[in-house]
Amino acid sequence: APVPTPIPTPPPTAPAPEVRYSATANVNLRASAPAGPVLALIAEGGTVTATGRTATHGATTWREVTFGSTTGWVSGDYLAQYVPPGAGGVGPVPANFTVSGAGWGHGVGMSQYGAQGMAKAGLGSDDILEHYYAPARTALTTNHAASEIRVHLLSTAGSTITPSNGRLRVLNGTKVLATTGSPVQLKVSGGKVVATVAGKALAAAGTLTVQWEGTRHWAGSQATTVSVPGAASGYASGTYRHGRIEASVLGGRLNLVNQLRMNDEYLYGLSEMPSSWAPAALQAQAIAGRTYAMRNMGGLKSACACNVYDEVASQKFTGWIKENEGAGVSGAKWKAAVDATQRKAFGVPMSATVVQYNGALIDAVYFSSSGGSTRTAQSVWGSHHAYLQARPDPHSVTAASGNPNRAWSYTATQARVASAFRVADVVSVSIARNSDLTIQSATATTRSGATSTISGAAFRAALPTKSAWVGGVSAR
Repeated sequence: APVPTPIPTPPPTAPAPEVRYSATANVNLRASAPAGPVLALIAEGGTVTATGRTATHGATTWREVTFGSTTGWVSGDYLAQYVPPGAGGVGPVPANFTVSGAGWGHGVGMSQYGAQGMAKAGLGSDDILEHYYAPARTALTTNHAASEIRVHLLSTAGSTITPSNGRLRVLNGTKVLATTGSPVQLKVSGGKVVATVAGKALAAAGTLTVQWEGTRHWAGSQATTVSVPGAASGYASGTYRHGRIEASVLGGRLNLVNQLRMNDEYLYGLSEMPSSWAPAALQAQAIAGRTYAMRNMGGLKSACACNVYDEVASQKFTGWIKENEGAGVSGAKWKAAVDATQRKAFGVPMSATVVQYNGALIDAVYFSSSGGSTRTAQSVWGSHHAYLQARPDPHSVTAASGNPNRAWSYTATQARVASAFRVADVVSVSIARNSDLTIQSATATTRSGATSTISGAAFRAALPTKSAWVGGVSAR
């Protein structure tokens, strides 16, 4: 009988390779994806083993993994391929990185330190403005020459106006309700503004006006200033020399507005540039500040019954504090720069210099300093203006400008950088730049040689920087 052919024994099947991941941030291990009960917290850097099962929810892939003795689901957004220590790759993993760059601020319009650098190089205010806002031009205008501007000081439950070296008077319309050398307390009661003077309550259904001596509204016999607690950045007292303060009820709260002449009284208190800077830079700032303010004088903002805020939401206005800077010595330099950009007759502004494009006021935005080039409004805010384009700004990064941010750097930890790129570790980072020298994207290389690229905006959000001009990231 034939001998049966033996059936060969199949070779043993090799087990599927184990796939492990590292957590790039603290992440929950859940019983089910995407919102099951939390079984455990996996700390950043913790390792898990994949079972091979996945689930997709929206744009996220979830993985079933084993962490210790517990199996559950983790968002794949927080997992990176695990690389064991000493497993080759492209180099050692540094503990920290140095992130370096230059500049401060949004980067659109006039660079203030650049203006200072240009002034130090002998250029005039027209040269400065027509460089940063080209093709816009400076021009003399009589519009709003002696107009008043309403500057929002404070929205609060109650406040006090305190005179120094003189008296106050409280008016309802043109009727004087009280005159005093003591503080006037203001609050809202029954939907009305109530002023308390020497213990007597004075109420008005509309607006109460507070005036002080030595102003255009009340000559008096003293050069009085008034202080308002909390009016400077919400915590310090604001001090004012010009105009008058109007108190009204807005949104159930006490609303305080300083109404004063725009071309000199308001600009004298504009605190956007050090008074010690070169005259041409100060004059450029005065013209840009005037142009910005005048563009906002077409109507009142409903949220504040004002034309502009006294903070950087509009422009920083500190009133007498700026005008009297250095016991009046530095402040006098700023006032001289403002006066050099306007024409007066008998102390009243008749015309002033502004920046125009096609005969209209420009949106004269400005910022502190760049990394060598300004930016377009389109790239920062999505709005196109022919006069808000990227301009060379080499003076912003010269020593002559005195710019403290012509170069900056700080330390970022390995964990923070790895988390930004959503990888387990980072060996090196390279930067790609836009034509305006700002960061376009950043690419990290891991120990295993893999790469991860994120946008410049994502890099700046994860590793906050002073500006978009990131020069580089180096291992420490």
